[in-house]
Amino acid sequence: ILDESHKCKNFSSEIHKIVRKIPAKSTYLFSGTPQDKNRHEVFAQFYLMNPELMGVKYLFYERFFVLDDYYNPVKEKRPEELAEIIEAVSYGDDSENLLDLPESNDYVIDCTLGDSKKYYDKFSKDKVLKGKKWFALGDTPPKYRSKRTQLCCGFIIDEEGVSHRTPYNPKAEKFKEVIKKCDKAIIYTCYDEEQAIISELLQGKKFALVNGKLPKKECDNNIKLMKDGAIDYLVMQIQSGNAALDFPMIDNIIYYSLHDSYIFFEQSKYRIRRLGKTNSCNYYYLLVKGSVERDRFRRLKSKKNFNDQEKDHYRRRT
Repeated sequence: ILDESHKCKNFSSEIHKIVRKIPAKSTYLFSGTPQDKNRHEVFAQFYLMNPELMGVKYLFYERFFVLDDYYNPVKEKRPEELAEIIEAVSYGDDSENLLDLPESNDYVIDCTLGDSKKYYDKFSKDKVLKGKKWFALGDTPPKYRSKRTQLCCGFIIDEEGVSHRTPYNPKAEKFKEVIKKCDKAIIYTCYDEEQAIISELLQGKKFALVNGKLPKKECDNNIKLMKDGAIDYLVMQIQSGNAALDFPMIDNIIYYSLHDSYIFFEQSKYRIRRLGKTNSCNYYYLLVKGSVERDRFRRLKSKKNFNDQEKDHYRRRT
């Protein structure tokens, strides 16, 4: 029995290879988000139930998907036939239809670029930003997208991996206003520098960090502190804390920034929205108007990854 089976959605991942070797007479897969709106991802999971559902992988891909130069699926072919295969071995529904979950409220907090607009506009136009003895490039779609997001959050990471703060942080004041409304909250970030910025903004308050650089033992202890009520704010990188954590005692989640992945987005919301909880769950999104963040939020709310859409836009621009 595999819970969170979407962790096996990649044929080449170590976890998929290990699970594939486990002998079992019966296999069941469970996941809150089995695929990221790319249906080929679910077949890596189905392969663990019954390899014959796919047969030979490359022939299966050629039949059902348009492939890029790296043999990655980019578009479906024969979607009705593909849907029949999926429906024959699976059942899915929205969590709201299956579980008695508490009410949820979304609050978009509008932020403005202010004095950082000149940096954002210059980078958006030139795909390069220069400082004293450093420069940051947006020479690939992911870098172009991520560095514009960084500028919305008050910093940018150069080509050496060093963070540089912008003179004005578009989100600092709005973040302080939201904190006044939330006596306890989970705060999601994507970058290390965001955690440093938030740590400064939370000075005088009881908080702890969870990220990929801290030792696992320290992260586990910080999570326990939050569950025990010893701290009021847990600042987590979404890559490290989007799944397998329960905080039913917390009513608020603040997204300082959003990740491109719909799976990360959807999973993170259910850390506080749990079965049996009666209080409403509040989600605060700090989004800079007229920026890449707005497009990302719309894409995620429509249950799609953001990166594929942005890649197409980048290709058209260039």
